Amino acid sequence: MNKIEFFKESIEDYKKLLCELENENAPIDAIELVKESIRTNKILLENCISKEGATKALEVAKARASKEDLGLTVGVYKNFKAFCIAGGKLEVDAKTPKGDTRKALIKQMDSLCSWRKAEKGNAIIVDEVYQFEKDIEDGRSKNNIYIDSAEALIIHNLKKSTDAVTFITVGNLGEYIGLYNDKYQYADHESMRVDYTIFNNFKRTTNAEAKRILDRCLKSMENRKLIDSSYTRIIVCEDRELRGANAEEKKIILDAESKIMKSLGCLNFTQVKNRKLLALFNERVKEEVNSKGIEEFESSFKGYEIVSTNKLVSEAEKQLVTLEKKQELNGLFIDKLNSTFEQKNNHSKSKQLENHLFGEAILKYEASEEYRPTVNKLIDELIKLK
Repeated sequence: MNKIEFFKESIEDYKKLLCELENENAPIDAIELVKESIRTNKILLENCISKEGATKALEVAKARASKEDLGLTVGVYKNFKAFCIAGGKLEVDAKTPKGDTRKALIKQMDSLCSWRKAEKGNAIIVDEVYQFEKDIEDGRSKNNIYIDSAEALIIHNLKKSTDAVTFITVGNLGEYIGLYNDKYQYADHESMRVDYTIFNNFKRTTNAEAKRILDRCLKSMENRKLIDSSYTRIIVCEDRELRGANAEEKKIILDAESKIMKSLGCLNFTQVKNRKLLALFNERVKEEVNSKGIEEFESSFKGYEIVSTNKLVSEAEKQLVTLEKKQELNGLFIDKLNSTFEQKNNHSKSKQLENHLFGEAILKYEASEEYRPTVNKLIDELIKLK
């Protein structure tokens, strides 16, 4: 990692840490210390950018010597075409690659070397040329398995519905198709007896990965004209009936939530949950929304509205064994989470070493000895299907 990338990531990490400290009402001295670290890193970043700008002209000048006949080497290439020619992946007289051709060439060049685009202009910088060409990774097969398995389970769920419209939370849909087990949505750090910060990090990461999979799957089904879906505000009525909120109702609910949150002394919704005020918050929001004319309002949530027809669902339904599909998808999701948390752990350990000049390590909990064992425990108890 070069210095510019290091300082950019440091600034972002300090910003995340600042947000967490503010949400947890940390001592003002700790908050000011993090703010000062952000300012210091911004100054160092500006200095690095300035120095790189001063030396870039010299680097480009050195790179102007024809590399086409030298083969791929560490250094600077004037543009992507010259870079691909040097790597032997493009003919000298070929046109500048675009679209799918360019995407394919990017994968091929990734297998040859470690490279990056210059901060400005079209130059390509090669940091390392591999001794042996690596296999080109093609993620399509795994993505297709994700989509095929998730789609089959969603269709199975739609077929059970007596209505043409299904309203469902990300959490419930993720549980239904087998991304995690029935303990996941209701667990907290106390019941799991794990560190509060690591648990919240685990839930944020897992929720984000689950939503990406669901969004990708629903998008695929939309493209095939099997469904129409949207992620929207859903109202729970007094008789437990669900319906989508219209624009005016969304405004009323938003105003009510903002008003009640401030009246409880919270700056954001995370503080409402962390201070265990959610039940009181929901009760007061209900009263406020009812007083504004939505008398049947009981509560609301953000979730998916999925529209289809019995004919489309019947035509699309595949021969499937639900349990097998769930196990298949659950296994893939566990592999993805293990990879993601491993990267977080290694990245934070690396930054802990690089960041010794700036005092305490950034997001030290991700680099701690208890991070992976805790995450492994949570995956086994909350994600893995029994």
